[in-house]
Amino acid sequence: MITRILALLGAVCAVASVAGGPAIAAEPTAIMRPDDVDALVQDSAFEKLPFNERVAALDRELDALSPKAEEEAWARLVYYKLFAMARVGDYDETSAYLRAIEDRFLAVAAGTDYFVDALYPSAFIYVSAGDFGRALSLVERMKAAPGFDASPLYRFYADNILVAIYTSIGNSVLAADILIDNLESGRADLLPELEQLKLVTNISFALVEGRQFDRVEKYIGLGQRRLESARRGGSVSEIGLLQTEWHLNSNLAHALIEQDRFDELRPIADKLTRISASLGSQTIDVGSRYVEAAAIFGEGRPADAAKMISAVIREMESLGSREQAVTFYRTEAKILSSLGRHKEAFASLTKSRSVSEITDLERIRARSEFMNAQSSLQKKNLELQKLSAEFEAAEKLRRRDRYIVVLATLGLAALSILAMLLMRSKNRLEKYAAELSESERQAQQAAHAKAAFLANMSHEIRTPLNGLMGMAQVLVDRDLTPPQRECVDIILSSGELLLTVVNDVLDLSKIEAGKMHIESIPTDLRRCLDHLVRLWAPKAAEKGLSLRLSIDDAVPAALLLDPVRLRQCIANLISNAVKFTSHGQVVVSARLATRGNVDLVEVAVSDTGVGIDEATRRRLFSAFEQADTSTTRRFGGSGLGLAITSQLADLMGGAVDVESKLGRGSTFTLRLPARPVEAARAAMPSEAAETTANDGETDVITSVNGLKILLVDDNMVNRLVVKAFLGEVDCEVVEAGNGMEALAALAVHADIGLILLDMHMPVMDGPETVRRIRASSEAWRTTPILTLTADAMAGDRDRYIEMGTDGYVSKPVVKADLFSEIERVFAADRMDRRADAA
Repeated sequence: MITRILALLGAVCAVASVAGGPAIAAEPTAIMRPDDVDALVQDSAFEKLPFNERVAALDRELDALSPKAEEEAWARLVYYKLFAMARVGDYDETSAYLRAIEDRFLAVAAGTDYFVDALYPSAFIYVSAGDFGRALSLVERMKAAPGFDASPLYRFYADNILVAIYTSIGNSVLAADILIDNLESGRADLLPELEQLKLVTNISFALVEGRQFDRVEKYIGLGQRRLESARRGGSVSEIGLLQTEWHLNSNLAHALIEQDRFDELRPIADKLTRISASLGSQTIDVGSRYVEAAAIFGEGRPADAAKMISAVIREMESLGSREQAVTFYRTEAKILSSLGRHKEAFASLTKSRSVSEITDLERIRARSEFMNAQSSLQKKNLELQKLSAEFEAAEKLRRRDRYIVVLATLGLAALSILAMLLMRSKNRLEKYAAELSESERQAQQAAHAKAAFLANMSHEIRTPLNGLMGMAQVLVDRDLTPPQRECVDIILSSGELLLTVVNDVLDLSKIEAGKMHIESIPTDLRRCLDHLVRLWAPKAAEKGLSLRLSIDDAVPAALLLDPVRLRQCIANLISNAVKFTSHGQVVVSARLATRGNVDLVEVAVSDTGVGIDEATRRRLFSAFEQADTSTTRRFGGSGLGLAITSQLADLMGGAVDVESKLGRGSTFTLRLPARPVEAARAAMPSEAAETTANDGETDVITSVNGLKILLVDDNMVNRLVVKAFLGEVDCEVVEAGNGMEALAALAVHADIGLILLDMHMPVMDGPETVRRIRASSEAWRTTPILTLTADAMAGDRDRYIEMGTDGYVSKPVVKADLFSEIERVFAADRMDRRADAA
């Protein structure tokens, strides 16, 4: 999406270019005027140059520019260079260059009639580099520029910056709504006809990304009508028309694929293939063959489709297209699953999730910009309070001087001056009040966007995690050898740890409010450390590192700690140590220590890695901080691990600190209170409790024996997991891929006794399915419904229960939790029947 928005930027910048004098050769010039610069970039030879060669040509002009040349000529050369650098695509280099010359560049441009035109590409460059704070500050300057309110084109510029930001944080629906507003308000009419067509194409693409399929076909139809009108008018080049036609049909094909409407793809696939042959683009050819493979699958030839999409994916991977990879892998998984090649299908799904997680981590960073908006709002509040105090003081002064004015003629002049000052203060107060209202509106929008983003992230991450942990739970009950059982235990433990981290990081409101719950239960510290070291040992060995564990004999086996939070903290430290160490060793050690009258257990993680300088250590435990700006590109990561570790340590009554020397390695030490061994043993779970737990599982198995269960989920992996759990008891499972299929199954299988229902499905989703079942006149309207969903945010359980469901289990599904909830639902049902009988 961001690449399409940058293409739109190119179109608008082209519209905004100022017409100059006659074209001149692209040679170094001693003295230049602004018109000379415009003529240079409009020269036909210059326009045919690739963008990297345009950058080099403009650099030569800047180097040869005479001190006598006009400042505006320099600014225009910089303007065109920034635009060319942005089209090359190295946004880090471009943003660094812009920061270096920004003050001088904008100061010169501020005195010209193209000031907003200069702000626009500058803001886009910062968005592309992920610097949302600077981008938003330039948008504010744009809005304050003379003539902004009277110019629909300038409003179009500002909206496009917001579209790019919302696209970067994953809110494609909001981005589409802004584009639609520009189209329907008439602001887009200022663009050339081809760029208006591209705008409609971008709207349909954003709606597909946001899964707004009921709106996609409307704008694709609008785009096709405008396309035909442009073709009749003859004002748009044939190549431009073919590119637009291809993108419109490609967006429609992707919408159909996402809805599993493969049987409708054949005419679209033929059209894409025909257009692709005329355009001769490798990227477009790959996209066309992907739709062709999906169409073959829709015609009932899954083996041919699987062979073709495998070849398409290999070519797509060579192009490095992250946007296409997620969809391609997901479709391949559906095709392979239909052939019964479930292991290969699961591998394709895993690749899809891996690629999407890279994009998701980049989007998490954008939330820091919302915090900046909140900080700006607080600052404006303080300014408003100051102005209110000034206004009140002026009012008191006016009342005091009122009697003096009556006695002296000179007082009339003083009163006039005072009134002028009061009016000025009042105007300033009204101005800041309006700005405060706008800031509050923006903060509310940011909060809504943040909530929607977190909910979407939680759902998308839990879905693949359900497959991972579910299959591991199935394996753990099999007859395994000790090494195999150890491997499965590590998978389960790692999955639980990942789920804990996902819960804590995504539930930002809980972290920021300090409401995280800390347990205090007996914990085997030695086993925990040994497990974590074995977990990271393969990664360390892959890098040629030695990973060792050293535990002092005085450290007891059992301490009262929170084992989940403890593993989370130490896993973060070991992960960082292995990540930032290229040779040498990583040592994990534990010992007892005493500070004052407090007994502590100290767990240290030492490495021989890159080390950290003093300035970085002071901010290392802040959110989104890493050693330098290149760390993310070299090693990856979100910059949250140490911040979360520090906060968890504080909540557990301890602390974490670091000692480091640049180039020689670092030692991170986690210190936690060491509770007495006797207290830990006294708190161990009793045998009675274990017996009760086992009895509970027996009751569940009894409840579902002989039962026919309807399992409704569009995700094949999720169904495999739940079927594997239910395969351990005597029940029959009927499957459905969406709500429509579920209603059809209920009509056929009148004896279904339980419905396990996902909430997010194509064709008919979970809430609509619940509504239709409960509103039905058939006997199955009272069948118990248990929700299986990746929605795990605060309030989701109550929302679905109020909707008409009887139970709720969040993904990833834990077998014991599933059986326990089924038993609770049937126990409640038995009580209701006894009450009715009485």
